[in-house]
Amino acid sequence: MRNHRICAHVSGQARRNESSVALPDPGWLVGAYSTFSTYEWETLSNLRSGAFLLAALYAVGSLLLGLVAVWSGSLLAEVLG
Repeated sequence: MRNHRICAHVSGQARRNESSVALPDPGWLVGAYSTFSTYEWETLSNLRSGAFLLAALYAVGSLLLGLVAVWSGSLLAEVLG
């Protein structure tokens, strides 16, 4: 499953047409959906097994780490210009 997500994200790179307008590859949708569904599945699996604290930590931790990654990437893009 992990290789599928990597391939889907790589295929989501933007292509450019003759007028230099970025056209997204439909692969981004597959990548985003598979990543989100895996996140939800892991959380649900933890809840079903009774690991409520682990499910909460996983859900909140994933959200916070994702926000930190986006924020860091945004700062890096501003620095690199």
